[in-house]
Amino acid sequence: MPIYITEFSSPSPIAPLAGAQPQAALQGQTRSDCSESLFDIERAAEYIGMSAKWLYKHYADLPHIRIGYGQKPRIKFRRCDLEAWVREHRIE
Repeated sequence: MPIYITEFSSPSPIAPLAGAQPQAALQGQTRSDCSESLFDIERAAEYIGMSAKWLYKHYADLPHIRIGYGQKPRIKFRRCDLEAWVREHRIE
């Protein structure tokens, strides 16, 4: 005989694991709501008005995403993060 479920609650879209904390909470940072495509070094440098050479030297000072491991990871940037960084470093 089949069992029919008459009442149910819809699950949350993302159910956290027991005892798990979001990555952003672990680092004390907030997650960006930015869902734009990622910029590579050359495009990010052009966007902020600097040379790619400068950005290769200073990318660690800017909000970035590191994809991969080893000697040649891919470094990517979000436009909204670059805009926020420029606003924070504006001199008035």
